[in-house]
Amino acid sequence: MSSPHIRIDIDRFARVTDLSVETAYSILATGRTRISIYLLSRAEPTLTLESLASGMARLDGVSLERARVSLVHEILPKLEDYGVLSYELQGEELSVDGPIVGLENPLGVVVETVETPARTGVDR
Repeated sequence: MSSPHIRIDIDRFARVTDLSVETAYSILATGRTRISIYLLSRAEPTLTLESLASGMARLDGVSLERARVSLVHEILPKLEDYGVLSYELQGEELSVDGPIVGLENPLGVVVETVETPARTGVDR
């Protein structure tokens, strides 16, 4: 079974956002935040909450509702608090602006990781 992981260059993220490397590490500590940044760096300034949540649900393996709640109540406010983006949510329409939105060279890459069974000491 494989699960995707988003890898973001910390130094580049710090440069793009004008944050310290330490602050960048703090922001990028959680997988859902990395997924959000990955998606937002590829997004247009106006999108639907559903499209952003759908991308997160697909990459994180969570329900669409859980992704929506995480975005609205945790991730978007956190990114705004750090000055990484500003956003306005009106109904389903999400307007975003900031140094990480719609980049020509987006942030992050998806890396497939493979979960391996525990070693039993028996070679197959």
